[in-house]
This record gives sequence, structure tokens and C-alpha cells, in this order.
Amino acid sequence: MKEEVIRIDDLGASTHFYERYGRKCFNFWPLYNQRFFGHWGPFPEIEVRTLENFLLSNTSNKVIIMAITASWVDGSGKAIPFPDKYPEHASLIKEFVTDKKVIIASHGLTHSVDGFHKNKLFGGNRNFHREFWDWVPFHIQLDHLKRSKDTLSECFAVDVDIFVPPGNLYSPITVQALEISGFKKVNASKDHTSESSIEFLPDEGMLLLHTRDLIFNPRL
Repeated sequence: MKEEVIRIDDLGASTHFYERYGRKCFNFWPLYNQRFFGHWGPFPEIEVRTLENFLLSNTSNKVIIMAITASWVDGSGKAIPFPDKYPEHASLIKEFVTDKKVIIASHGLTHSVDGFHKNKLFGGNRNFHREFWDWVPFHIQLDHLKRSKDTLSECFAVDVDIFVPPGNLYSPITVQALEISGFKKVNASKDHTSESSIEFLPDEGMLLLHTRDLIFNPRL
């Protein structure tokens, strides 16, 4: 890996389990399952040992940004905080954060639109696994951002002030909510931060990975 900055997205997101979509002719259950003709889930969370090996292999000479989704959403819609759902992952990452080898970013609270995260019988649900559409009400975006920041900051004992939008999708409405929530930076491919106090960090030049990449190719 020649890239100096590696960003890992989706740790803690129930998108692993619930997001399903495939080509138009296969976009229904069970063919949109990734084991058949699907392009995403379901798949398990990355194993602690796999994550540890990756971090040990890369933190000596790379900047690692871990974009963590602060809560796993279960089948009933309950949001389970990341350190409660994945305590071993949280403990491991905290060691690297304490040693200043990993930077934590918020990858949203749920990665999905409230009430629409579960897969459907017909048609994919990829659009609903983008948490910060411009049609999502401001007060919901604000609530999700505050809760994600608070959960991750408390878990890792640092001020989490970087936001990585799930699905690389956010809007000027999101930026307003970020300012109120205490975030300082957005790391994404598109800049919606003009006329705000939020600093835009382009993701160009970074090596962008999802935990899915490490699960299916642990030698990365």
C-alpha cells in the first residue's frame, strides 16, 4: 500500500446485514443476497483478530482513520451503541487511539434512514442505507450527529470532530447540523461546506476501504 492515509468505513454498521441489492433482473430475495447475485450483504462484522492484524501492519507508517457507525440497528429498530454491540472491537481500537495510531471519525449514528433499514422482498434498499439525504428532516440529522459524536467520544475518550458521510452522501442541511453538533471537519468527495465553519477534507489520494474489503481480503 503506497497511500499515506487509509480510511476504513462501516465498522459497527448494521448495513452489513440489512443492505441488499443486485442487478435489475436479480433484485429480489434471495437472488440479491451477496452469496448469489447481490452486490453487498449480508456478511458478518470483521473479526477482532483480522482487524488487529491489519492495524499492526499499517499503523507504523500510515495514518489510519476509522470511520465508525456509532450504533447497530436491530430488527426492531433499536439502536445499540457500538461499545455495547462490539466491546472487544472497541477495546482493541481504543488501545490504538490512546497510542495516537488511529483517528476516530463518525460514520453516522445508524448508516440508514430510520425505519427503512430492513431488506425488502422485492427491490434493493441501498438508497435507505444513506443516512443523511437532504429530505431527512433537520432535527433528525441533528439528533443522529449529536448522538454519534457523544457515543464515540465517550467510548474512545477523545473529541470526535471528523464526519465521514455514509455512502458519501450529505447536504448543506447536514453541514448546519454538524456545526451545531460540534464537528469541525468533513471527509468526503464532495464539498458542501461553503459559508460554514466546517473544514472540508477531500478524500482524494486516500486509500478508501470498507470493513467488507478486509473481511474478504484479509491480506490487505
